Amino acid sequence: MAIWSDPAEVRNQLEAEFARILALLAERDDVEQVWRFGSSLERPVHATSDLDPLVVQRTCLGPVERAVALREQLAVTVPVDLFVVTPEEFAAGGRFLDDVLTHGRRER
Repeated sequence: MAIWSDPAEVRNQLEAEFARILALLAERDDVEQVWRFGSSLERPVHATSDLDPLVVQRTCLGPVERAVALREQLAVTVPVDLFVVTPEEFAAGGRFLDDVLTHGRRER
């Protein structure tokens, strides 16, 4: 994973990687929604900025296993904090999901 110092380069790399990830997720039948939240969406980026996607996916895997599996399948190239929840977990809500819904943006 790259470390950048120029904010414009950071923004370009994060945006390009998010577009690539979103395109891959759009091809999947098991992905119902994709949300983007966090620092790269809300604030100016810096050398340690990352992507924070939330994926609503139909899966039988546990929370850690599903995030690890999807991260490997996506082969991310920038720092990413990937969150994967089931449709049932998403519908149940909670503090974290409420924050994503309030401050994030649905991308799919």
